[in-house]
This record gives sequence, C-alpha cells and structure tokens, in this order.
Amino acid sequence: MKILILYYTQSKNTQKIASYMSEALNDFHEVDLCSIKQVQIEKISEYNCLFLGAPCHHSTLAKKMLKFMQNLPNLQNLPLVGFFTHSTAMPEVSEHYKKLYDEWAGNCQTAFETTAKDKNCNLIGTFHCQGSAIFPIELFIHSKIITDKEKWKDYKKELRTHPDESDQKKAQQFALRMVEAI
Repeated sequence: MKILILYYTQSKNTQKIASYMSEALNDFHEVDLCSIKQVQIEKISEYNCLFLGAPCHHSTLAKKMLKFMQNLPNLQNLPLVGFFTHSTAMPEVSEHYKKLYDEWAGNCQTAFETTAKDKNCNLIGTFHCQGSAIFPIELFIHSKIITDKEKWKDYKKELRTHPDESDQKKAQQFALRMVEAI
C-alpha cells in the first residue's frame, strides 16, 4: 500500500507522532512522510491512504491545517486517518478531564469528519495524544483551566514529558490498526 502521512507542526509534537506512525508502517508499506508545506496537492491521488496530523488550537485543528484541508480536491473515497496533539488533559483519566478535553480539543474530531464528508473520503479513525505546550499555551492553561497551584505543578510536570514512549507505542499501534482496517 502507498501511504502519505502529512502533518503541520509548530512545536514538533505532531511531527513526532507522524514519524512514529511512519516507522510502524514503513516495514510493510511504501510510506511518504512530509509537512503540508512540502506536498503537491495534486499528487495525493497517487496514494492508497492519507494520514493528516496537526496540533489542536482553540478547540480545533490549527488554522494552517484547516486551510490545507479546505483546499484538498475531491479525494474519491480515499481512506483518511486523522491525528492531533493537544495540551489538555486526556479524557479517559476522569470525568473532569473529559469535560476539559471536550471543551478545549473536542472540535478536532469534527474537523476531520467534516473534511471526510466535504472531500468525499472515508475517515477510518482519529488518534490524539498530549504534547508539551509552548510557553504562551502553558500560561493560558494555568490562568484559565488549571488555576490551582498544586494541581498545576503536577500537571505541568506531566505535560512536559509528552509525547512520551507510551504515546509512541499507542501511535504506532493505531497506525497499524488503521491500515489493517482498510
């Protein structure tokens, strides 16, 4: 299978996840990995599967990825796999963290679903994980989301470790499952 993994990144978190996925698939498939700045949109139709990844900004995918996705041609039932990184809490930890995740990253999934519908492709699945935040995002999280000093101290310490080895394994396993599903 010929697979294209495209990503947009600012702090290298999403690029790391894209690389992990590429590593997992490279042994079995022909995989091209590149940033959205490097791809020629008209070449996308030459692939059997498209992975798109971006950071989460303002509860949805980064604007540059959203614009890129809007400019995609009709993808004629091409399988699409989405992935994104975010600096909010993981929703499976607690009901409180699920609420934070839904509020601060919840529209990323919707962006992939909308693109799949608008561009006539099949969204196979979506992966997400935490990524370390740039300083202005840390300030925002601390001032608006996790204001308690002790909770913030613990959260910041944990946040700065991502994406970690566990995220790498999860991303690789996810990529393999998605390609098997096709």
